[in-house]
Order: sequence, then structure tokens, then C-alpha cells
Amino acid sequence: MRAVALSAVALMVLALAGSSALAQPPPMEALPEILHLELSQHPAWRLYKDSAAVDRAESARQGEQAEELNALPTPARLDALLHQMQKQQAAFQRQAEATRAFYAVLSPEQRTIFDQVTRLPVRSPPQGYRPQQSRYNPPTSSLPVPPAYAPLPTPER
Repeated sequence: MRAVALSAVALMVLALAGSSALAQPPPMEALPEILHLELSQHPAWRLYKDSAAVDRAESARQGEQAEELNALPTPARLDALLHQMQKQQAAFQRQAEATRAFYAVLSPEQRTIFDQVTRLPVRSPPQGYRPQQSRYNPPTSSLPVPPAYAPLPTPER
């Protein structure tokens, strides 16, 4: 019975993922209910959730540092930004390890749901956007375009 309910939830999430109804991922607090976690999965869930919370707090703090960074001379600002990026990389590695550990305790059905609700958002280009044209990205019109490195015509004498 539980597998049927879980499969129904999985199908519902998959259906929503294909539509625009799931434009925003569900809140972190909703994942245990969406995934129907068992008691044995809760320790891995807590590690995953706590790791993500630390990363969000660090991101918010870094966003407030712009004024401090802008007050530094460029070489010092570059050093501070490099240090900040190294801290972000270490935080990402911790979050990835916690995610892998949590993912390892999920059932195949739960993994399918987790994969769907944690997908990265896909952004479409703004309306009217046209990518810059180059020889690697030719225009879409039917007008003839000379090659980028065509020889210049020689002047007549």
C-alpha cells in the first residue's frame, strides 16, 4: 500500500515537473513529506538539511560584504574574493557529500522524486533577445553574409 502511495506521489511530481506548475522547488521543510522518509532515513536527512542551512547563511553573509570589498584596493579585493571563492568551494564540497549520503539511503522511487524536485531551473532568454552574431553563430536571416575572413577587394588601377 505504501509503495502504491509513493508511486502515486512520484507520478504526480513527475507530471508537475513537466509543466510550469513546479517553477519553484518545494521548500526544504516539505521534502521529508514529499519523499515519505522512514525513521531510518532521518539522520541522513538532518545532515543534508543542516549542511544546506549553513550554506544559505554563509551566502547571505557574503552578499552583505560588497561594501567592505569595494573599500579595498583592487589587489586586496582580488585576494579577498579568491579566499571567498575557496570557502564557497569547500562549502559546496560539504553540501555535495551530505547530498550523496542522503541520496544513498533513498529508495529508487524516492530518488526519482528527489531528482525531479531538486533540478536546476532552466531559464529561457528574454523576449526579443538575439545572441550576438559571429562566424560561429551566423544570423538566422536568409541574406547572404560574407565570410568573416574574406579577402578584401583589390582597388582597380
